[in-house]
Amino acid sequence: MLTLQQTEHMFFTILRAHLGLAPRPESYELTETEWQKLLDYSQVQGLVAVIYHEIVSHKSNLPLHVKAQWVLKVVPCKQKSVKQHEALLRLRDLLAARSIELVLLKGEALALLYPHPELRSCNDIDFYTMGHFEEVNQLLLEQGATALPETGKHSSFLWEGVHLENHRKINDDDYNEVQESIARYLGPGIDRNHLSDPRLPGILLPDADTGALFLMVHMLRHAPSNEMTLRQIADWVVYLKRYGNSLDWGYLDRVWREARMEHFVGMVVRFCREYFRCDSFPLDYSNTYNEEEYRLVREDILHGEPLPVRHSDSRYRQVRALTLNRLHFRRMYNVVYRERYYKYHRCFVLFFFLKKILKIGPVVREHAVE
Repeated sequence: MLTLQQTEHMFFTILRAHLGLAPRPESYELTETEWQKLLDYSQVQGLVAVIYHEIVSHKSNLPLHVKAQWVLKVVPCKQKSVKQHEALLRLRDLLAARSIELVLLKGEALALLYPHPELRSCNDIDFYTMGHFEEVNQLLLEQGATALPETGKHSSFLWEGVHLENHRKINDDDYNEVQESIARYLGPGIDRNHLSDPRLPGILLPDADTGALFLMVHMLRHAPSNEMTLRQIADWVVYLKRYGNSLDWGYLDRVWREARMEHFVGMVVRFCREYFRCDSFPLDYSNTYNEEEYRLVREDILHGEPLPVRHSDSRYRQVRALTLNRLHFRRMYNVVYRERYYKYHRCFVLFFFLKKILKIGPVVREHAVE
C-alpha cells in the first residue's frame, strides 16, 4: 500500500509527464486503494482534472469504479471552466462596448500555459481595468450581478453563476513592508505593459516580468495560511517553461531583493527543482534560507491542510482548531516574511473573545489573507 510519500511520488510522476517535464512510464499501475489515495491527494492539491487526463490518456490499470469516482469530480471542474470562459468573453464584450480594456489576472491567464487549459481549475475570474474600477462595478450591477463582500483590493460579484473579482489595485500595499515594496512595481507594470494570446482576443495579459512578480507574491501571500498548493507551484513551473527565456532576470532579482523576498523565492525554486525537475531559474538564492525554513515550507506545500472548523463541533474543539491554525499562521508568517506577526493578531484575539463573551454566534475561522 502506498505511503503518503509514495502517493506524492506517483502524483509527481504523472504531473511531470503531463507537463512535458519528464518521459511517461510504460504504464501507470496501482492497486485499488492506491488509486483512491491518489484521487484524494489530487483533489486536495487542486489538480484532480489534470492528473485524471494524463492517466486516461495513457495505459493504466485504473479500476472502473474508481474511474467513475474520479469522473464525478472532473466533470464539474470542466463544466465550471467552460462557464467561466463564456462569462469572460461576455465581460470582454461588455467592457469593449465602453472602450474599457480588460487585463486578465491569475487563474484564467495561467490556465493558458497548460497543455489543456480547461483542466486547470479556477475559483473565480480576476481582472483589472486600469482606472475604471468604480465604472465597472456600476456596470456589473446594472447587468444584474450580485455584489459580494468587498475588500480594499477588489470588489466581488456573482454574475450569472460565475464569481468575478474586479481589482482596484493589484496588491495589498497596506499589508506589510514586503507587499508594499512589490506593489510599487506591480501597479505600473500592469498599467503600462501587456501581452496577448490569440485564444483570448481582445483581452490583455500582464507582461512577462510583471506576471512573474505577481505570481510569486501571490504564493507568498497565501503561504502563511497553508493555502499554497501544488497547483500554484505548477503554475510557476509552466510559467517558467513559457516565459523563462524572455524574463529580465536582473530586474526580477533587484525587485525581489529590495522586497526581501529572495529567501522565499529560493525555497520555491528549490522545491520546483527537486519535485518537478525544473531548472529554468538562473538566479542563485540557495544561501538565503536555512534547512529548517525550507522543511516547513516544503511540508506545507506537500501535505499541509488547515484544521477544519465546523459549526457542529463543540466549543472546545472549535477553540482548539482555531488556536492551532493561528499558531501555524504566525510561525509560517515569520518564516516567509522574516518578520514578527503583530498587525492582525490583536484584532483576531479581540474579535474571538467578544464573540465568546457576547455569545453572538458560532466561532468562525478567521484569516488575515484571502
